Amino acid sequence: MRQRMSNVYITGMGSINALGLNCQEFSDSLKNGVNGIKRSSYFSKLSADVKVAAEIGEFKLSEYIKSKPIDKRLLEAVRPFRGSRTTMAIDTLIASVMQAYDMAKISCEDMELHSDRTSIVVAGSNLSQNRNDEIRNRYCNSKEYVTPNYAIQFFDTNYVGILSEIFKIKGEGMTVGNASASGNAALINAYRMVKSGVCDRCVVAAPIVDFSPYELQSFKNLGALGGDDYENNPEQACRPFDAAHNGFILGQGCGCIILESDRILGNNRSKALAQVLSGSIKLDGNRLSDARLDGEYSAMKNAVEYAGLKAEDIDYINAHGTSTPLGDDVELSAIKELFGADNNNLRVNSPKGMIGHCMFSAGLIEAIACVLQMNGNFVHGNANLSKPVAEDVRLVGNKAENYTIKYALNNSFGFGGINTSVVIKNVNI
Repeated sequence: MRQRMSNVYITGMGSINALGLNCQEFSDSLKNGVNGIKRSSYFSKLSADVKVAAEIGEFKLSEYIKSKPIDKRLLEAVRPFRGSRTTMAIDTLIASVMQAYDMAKISCEDMELHSDRTSIVVAGSNLSQNRNDEIRNRYCNSKEYVTPNYAIQFFDTNYVGILSEIFKIKGEGMTVGNASASGNAALINAYRMVKSGVCDRCVVAAPIVDFSPYELQSFKNLGALGGDDYENNPEQACRPFDAAHNGFILGQGCGCIILESDRILGNNRSKALAQVLSGSIKLDGNRLSDARLDGEYSAMKNAVEYAGLKAEDIDYINAHGTSTPLGDDVELSAIKELFGADNNNLRVNSPKGMIGHCMFSAGLIEAIACVLQMNGNFVHGNANLSKPVAEDVRLVGNKAENYTIKYALNNSFGFGGINTSVVIKNVNI
């Protein structure tokens, strides 16, 4: 029997990043202009060329949950993943999903009841590069002793399996890899699944990046990685849309968004944080790293049209804004082409100046930032914006503004000519 198309709501969110260990801390830091970019202590050990980064610091799931009022059944499900055998990427992702379930008020009974109608999408590809490199180095002269578990762990689907086991998810499951647009692409795929009736609830999860020294060096050799001149002033290193921008700054961050249909919410829509109206993915027909105006324009235009809106209805854009000269300039040009020069009702910002570029998880974390600003009635400042590269786009200044967002557009672009945009609606106005 064919399911009717459903409205799709965001009911739960969780995030751990350089600005906070939960959504409340993240929101407060965004509003107060806290900058999470410091001298690197983690990435610099992998590559001396990484001088500054937005890092989480040490995190252990076992320590994190000690003070949390967690159902004993969930604690028991998490137990196998609390030891030294797991990675920081797994620890932080489990914690962020737990946060999202708590925010969505989904109990263990509810998990079991709706397990067959709950799906999961994990954002990213090649998610364990550094772990894989460590295994190769450890066993290069004794391959016969490689741990059998590695046969499971090197697949990206390891994340799908772990989360489905803990949270009793028995619907569809997949990973979605779209380079640094993976977070948005995962959200779009989950939105389509819920809207079309494939599932009634979908968990969208994006882990922290786990690059090895080789990936880090390749970004440096490509000329995309910034921060060389800011080792003594790391908070000034990432400058989206500023004339002094000179490359992206790496960030560590993970996120989770729970989407639910009106079929499962019924009369309980008061718990909805926001509504996802549409999503669009468009290609440039280009395998390289350079941004293209027509692809970015098309992704935004289609997302707005799919939502049943006009360009002038959008009053806020979370820009991809990485602090790379070409990327920033092309995105602003695409925004101007779609929204026109007379865009005073629009606000544009990018959180990467504070949280760095979180790569696979960037789009999902920034969708969370959209909802936090939407429900907090503010837009955060653009860190280090002192000389804007464009005067005819309404970029938010250095400090946060009180502002009411009705319709937000979340942009996320990736190497390989991948352009994604998502429209999110405020359900409180």
